[in-house]
Amino acid sequence: DRSGMVEEPEMPQIGQKAESLLCAGVFDVDDADDFEIVHKFTSTLTVPSFGGSLEVSVKKEDEIGTEIKYSRTFFGLFDAQLSTDHTFGDDTTLSISNDTLIEDVALKIETSRGEKGELAHEISAEYAQGGFSIFNFASLKGCFRTADREVEAQMGLHTESTSVSVTATHALGESETSFVAQAELRGDTCTLSGKYDPNQENEAEQQMAALHAQVAEGTQVAISADGNRNWLVGVETEIDAQTSLKVRLGAKEEASKEGAKVHTSLNCMLHKHLRPDFTVTITAAINTKSLTDLNAHRFGLQALYEMQ
Repeated sequence: DRSGMVEEPEMPQIGQKAESLLCAGVFDVDDADDFEIVHKFTSTLTVPSFGGSLEVSVKKEDEIGTEIKYSRTFFGLFDAQLSTDHTFGDDTTLSISNDTLIEDVALKIETSRGEKGELAHEISAEYAQGGFSIFNFASLKGCFRTADREVEAQMGLHTESTSVSVTATHALGESETSFVAQAELRGDTCTLSGKYDPNQENEAEQQMAALHAQVAEGTQVAISADGNRNWLVGVETEIDAQTSLKVRLGAKEEASKEGAKVHTSLNCMLHKHLRPDFTVTITAAINTKSLTDLNAHRFGLQALYEMQ
């Protein structure tokens, strides 16, 4: 029974552990709404329809919206999926995929609508193989995007303790090709990852390294730094089964009239599950230059109720 989309081979996400702990978004304090009550819910209905499967979801996050997906397999070969919302607007996407035409290769054509209503296509092919030579997993993906007239190729090689990924992008008509390289070393309790992106305008930010470590049960630490004087240190600890505390300390070099200055930041987040469907989050942005001045710091409180 082949229904819905073909699942693309899963590639290990390089640097994901450190990024999830150091991510800026989880520490954000909204100036406009220091106190906020958020209500989220999702209701999904799936029914057989027109020889395929129709899935309708009603969601509320910032606002109420709908998501409609229709999936069907044609001739036992091609899986097609139409995804849109109630407006049938910019979020409308049609994709057709096949993973049996060529052994170990997933083929996919995706068509979407641009901001001005024009159609944009992405054609991709991905080869993935487990137990490949000395590697546990190897993948090679190529795609062409008609909107940007851009060709992209990505190669990934993975063992139990090592991952390497290289991505090359070339715009048709241009003379230069851009590259991004990533690597990761994994141990029992530590993960070291690095990224080289020469496309960054600031040369010092072209190299990035991150270290993630599980230092104790329920406690993890992450450190990241670039070629400049920019660094982040994050700690997360579980106080109990329902409560966790995150702290992030960082420094970033910023240009000023007096020259380059290093700005430090300190952010905290307390996450408490009062019930399985009710969570309270307290965030704080501490002004490290005026620690004793309470008015110099910013605090936020979010109460989140989720209904499935």
